[in-house]
Amino acid sequence: LPQDYVSLQSDEDKQMFERLMGMIDEIDDVQNVYHNVQSDE
Repeated sequence: LPQDYVSLQSDEDKQMFERLMGMIDEIDDVQNVYHNVQSDE
């Protein structure tokens, strides 16, 4: 588990992260994804 979390500051970074997560989610072979990005939601 991550000990340090990262906050995405710019809207562009947030959009790129969401796009990356969406692309990874579409790969059938991927079962789990872990990251250390702290969500504002």
